[in-house]
Amino acid sequence: MSETEKTGMTRRPGACRTLAIAATLGLAASASIVAVAPANATAPVVIRPAVKPVLQLGVTGKKVAKLQRKIGVSPATGHFGPTTRKAVKKFQASRGVPATGVVASMTWAAIKSQALAPAPAASATPAVKTKRPKLRLGMTHPAVTTIQTRMGMPQATGYFGPLTDSYVRSLQKKAKIRVDGVVNKKTWRKSKRVSVPVPATASAPAPSSTSSSQGIRARIMAIAASYQGVPYVAGGYTPEQGFNCSSYTQWVYQQAGIDLGGAYTVTQYANAQKISRSEAKKGDLVFYYNYKDNFLGHVGIYAGNNKFWHAPRTGRVVSLDPIYSDKVLFARVV
Repeated sequence: MSETEKTGMTRRPGACRTLAIAATLGLAASASIVAVAPANATAPVVIRPAVKPVLQLGVTGKKVAKLQRKIGVSPATGHFGPTTRKAVKKFQASRGVPATGVVASMTWAAIKSQALAPAPAASATPAVKTKRPKLRLGMTHPAVTTIQTRMGMPQATGYFGPLTDSYVRSLQKKAKIRVDGVVNKKTWRKSKRVSVPVPATASAPAPSSTSSSQGIRARIMAIAASYQGVPYVAGGYTPEQGFNCSSYTQWVYQQAGIDLGGAYTVTQYANAQKISRSEAKKGDLVFYYNYKDNFLGHVGIYAGNNKFWHAPRTGRVVSLDPIYSDKVLFARVV
């Protein structure tokens, strides 16, 4: 979770406004420990430890990367995302620290003591082979990127979401092996030899007015909100890496089982049905259009009431903001 970070506020056509990341939970990171000498000493001895930051969801930087290396989060991206928070809670529970997911004084102390004397359970843990691990829905791992690339997916994100699951099942069906969505040794072997048919769920469904469409829209809205606070990173494609505007929309829809065609604003607009502003519903896409240069500069997810979820720009985070321009286009895939 986080030390307070400052972000600047500038604007440009197609850029976005959002919230700065700032939070402090738990104990103050600047607290000091004071040791007083016995009464007969001529002066007290004051020991001030190095200041440790409070880290929490959404923080980025070298301190986060250091934390990740200390508690075994790999790769050490320097972004405090959901995976890092889960690892922090697990570490805290193993050390008798309140499992808040916030790294403050007590957690830093536990990390320091671990370096001096590793916990028996940790030292007894055998080395894990990660080259071809068993993969399943919900996992984030470098090997997921490998299997996604082998299956010819439109985007290799490293996250095993519903879209990846549908590709794995398509591979297994084509290879005539057990169709369970789990990438085991046999599935790994077949992934080298089988050309994977594009599953039905990999295409944007035709627009629908049915109740099932309403359910998908509700899921999209819930997923979009769940990544609030993830930083904007131009080259980011996952919650751990950070998002740019189109990788955020691609990721959210992908978790709902819909592929927008990749993390490209123009592609997403081309693949969707064009609608008017008055027709827009929650879960539709909002595109900022630069009429002068004939350029689609930004995309987000419409949330109703003239607001949308989006990953704005460098120095900002995923947030719910008002649609701040009338130069917008709407499109639908649900």
